[in-house]
Amino acid sequence: MSLKFIVQGIEVTATDAVEAAKLIRELAGQYAAASQAAPTQATPPAPSTERPRIKIRKRGPFIMTTAAVRFLTAIKEAGNNGMRGADLMEPLRTDHPKGIGSRVAKINEYLTKLGFEPEQVYRNPRTAEGRLWTPGPKLDAALEAAKKVAR
Repeated sequence: MSLKFIVQGIEVTATDAVEAAKLIRELAGQYAAASQAAPTQATPPAPSTERPRIKIRKRGPFIMTTAAVRFLTAIKEAGNNGMRGADLMEPLRTDHPKGIGSRVAKINEYLTKLGFEPEQVYRNPRTAEGRLWTPGPKLDAALEAAKKVAR
């Protein structure tokens, strides 16, 4: 009758208990010598059970009346030199240039409700460096109307 043992993941087969004990002692000695000779490796840190923290920057709510005033004022102050899209991020309270388009679309609807065509209030032709926002002929009138509503 043979005896089967598993030592350190290795299956050991012996004919009797004395031989099995001898094999187990030899294997244990080999593992002890190998573990002392090999440099100890740092164990990797246990995975964190905490949920990752997501950092959210709050820019404040987008209030149409004051946003339109800030937007039109920024374009007016830039004058005929104009402004690039990145310069409009602060007045529109957006964190990325891609946010400008959606905010300006809302402001365009607002200007239309006030009775102004956005193309007459400001111009934003596409250039090699991106859009250039410049004042249009009705910018001052639209800015005054937006300021009256914002009060």
